[in-house]
Amino acid sequence: MVLRRRLWMFFGVVFFAAIPLGCGGGKGPSPPTQPTLVFFDASGRTVTEINEETLPTLLTKITGLPANKPFELMLYRDGQPLYRDASGNLQPIVATSNEKGEIPAVVLFYDLGVDPQSGFPTPAAGHYLLRVLGSGVDMLVSLTVRSRRQQVPERLPTIWVVRSNGAIAGGSIPEGEPVYAAGINFPPNRRVRLYVVEDKSGWNSGAFPTNLEDVTGVIEEVTTDSQGKISRTLVWGSAQPKNGKRDFDLVADVADENGNFDNRYTPDTDAIDADLTTGFTVQGLPQPIVRVNLASDKSGNYRDYFAPDETVTIWVNPPNRPLIPFTMVKKYICPHKETWNYGDPLVDVTGRPEWDLVRYACLNQYLYTVWAPPLVPGVYDPVIDVNQNGVYDQGDILGKAFEVRGVKPKRLFVSARFPFVDPNGSTPVTALLIGENDLPMRNQTVQFSVLGEGASVDPISDQTNLQGIASTTLRVGSTGGVTIRVRATATVEGVPISGETEVQVRAYGGLNAVIRSKQ
Repeated sequence: MVLRRRLWMFFGVVFFAAIPLGCGGGKGPSPPTQPTLVFFDASGRTVTEINEETLPTLLTKITGLPANKPFELMLYRDGQPLYRDASGNLQPIVATSNEKGEIPAVVLFYDLGVDPQSGFPTPAAGHYLLRVLGSGVDMLVSLTVRSRRQQVPERLPTIWVVRSNGAIAGGSIPEGEPVYAAGINFPPNRRVRLYVVEDKSGWNSGAFPTNLEDVTGVIEEVTTDSQGKISRTLVWGSAQPKNGKRDFDLVADVADENGNFDNRYTPDTDAIDADLTTGFTVQGLPQPIVRVNLASDKSGNYRDYFAPDETVTIWVNPPNRPLIPFTMVKKYICPHKETWNYGDPLVDVTGRPEWDLVRYACLNQYLYTVWAPPLVPGVYDPVIDVNQNGVYDQGDILGKAFEVRGVKPKRLFVSARFPFVDPNGSTPVTALLIGENDLPMRNQTVQFSVLGEGASVDPISDQTNLQGIASTTLRVGSTGGVTIRVRATATVEGVPISGETEVQVRAYGGLNAVIRSKQ
């Protein structure tokens, strides 16, 4: 299968993950947090220079961003902008921070130095400059990509997946096609075992110290040449899904100086094609899907409804779709339509669509915010505009509709501070309103009433505060030995809810009378 992406698009979309910086102590207000950007590779190593010969995938994080704000991002190589849409026009990328001032760490570019049309190596060395602009932030961060001809000071073992025609896989192997491996920077004349394993993240953190399990049933063993290279080697005769999984990693286990293997992955000694990202995906045939799951919460769980204070996200690539023939796509949140027709305009209710970088691999790799709170109640359709032309047409991806609605009430707890009062006495009464998300519901009207004679409440209604509490005062009459019930009611999202509490009025001369000392 031919990769049909244009080279200038390959360096695609940049988003950032922000981690709020701590505030210092001392007198007076703390100084504003300054944004800080860090580059790291697919194994999680922080980098300031990379070598195009290793065909790296580069990720980035940015910290100290204002919360829930859009940012324009533009990447330059040797002074020339690299972000362009399908028509070749310059297109800054727009990413939105979440309520913590964070945009999840995502890929800056995949497989740098690979021609996206042929899959073969192509020059990518140069001086890269990233500009981040918006919401009071304007920063420039540089990165150097060295040429294959330049000396590499750090020679970490590197391995990647190759297709049957000799092209670099670029993260994707069609189902049924053979899979090959190649690598550099290994110890010369050393035995190496090659494993195809299920995709995992955290290899370099030591999260997977157990023995490697090859999904192909055969573990290939090769010997590096005098330059430490692994020539193209067949590692899987026919790529297939395994146990319902289509994402895999390629691991090279290097023998020690005595020729012994430990059958485990050891960081900086062994090699892996990807850690934080997917090594390669076995791509199946396109499925005839009209609508697919797209809208997710912040944890990546697909949802059919959201509360106004929640965040809507979309995975990088949707499931069960054919290969997307573009590096960049637009993601829209549109008003719901029962039927979409080709040519219908895409109107984003958030004020702007989100740009995203896709790869043929990584069906579900990263989550990106597409709608930050507050959300507007209603029913919406998420749409991925694959060819970025602003209309719904063939090849675009239509998501299942979701609803934004307020949280429905679940419990209304009513309590009196003093369950016993004297005749003509009073007691504060509170009502705690809890939603179906088990959180207090604020700014909701609670009505209070009295069941019984000779008593009253004031006020008869109150708004719940930040803790979900509404308050009133019960005043009882002169009749003792009776029980007064106070009822609280509320209607939220069309759902009525109520709760009650009892207050006993003491009888004069009773054992439960309050004894007051003389002052």
